[in-house]
Amino acid sequence: MATIPAYSIVLWDLVPGYPIPGPQKSPPVPSGMVWVVRTGKLFNTATVGVGHGIPRVILYGGGSEIFTTPMNGTAIGELYTFGDTRVVLRDGEDLAVNVDDASWSIRISGFQLTA
Repeated sequence: MATIPAYSIVLWDLVPGYPIPGPQKSPPVPSGMVWVVRTGKLFNTATVGVGHGIPRVILYGGGSEIFTTPMNGTAIGELYTFGDTRVVLRDGEDLAVNVDDASWSIRISGFQLTA
């Protein structure tokens, strides 16, 4: 069987300045497709404050937790990453985060494949 090349794409790019309060959700997985979440980067871009944001950022995929930051107060200016993940989202499911300020930058990458 021949292999089919697959290229990682940005599945969700949440840039600072979005309207709050949320929820902050990605577009849903298109009909007839699946998303395979592989990597993510979360960064609080705030330049003022006491150095901490919410106690913990939680990334959900299809309603289930995919990634959480440490439960010690998320630091402003610190990059939180995850990689080598293989979470499959089906048609109509989405990604979501619990952030409560518009300073978070979130980029989730992976594969979009036909179902």
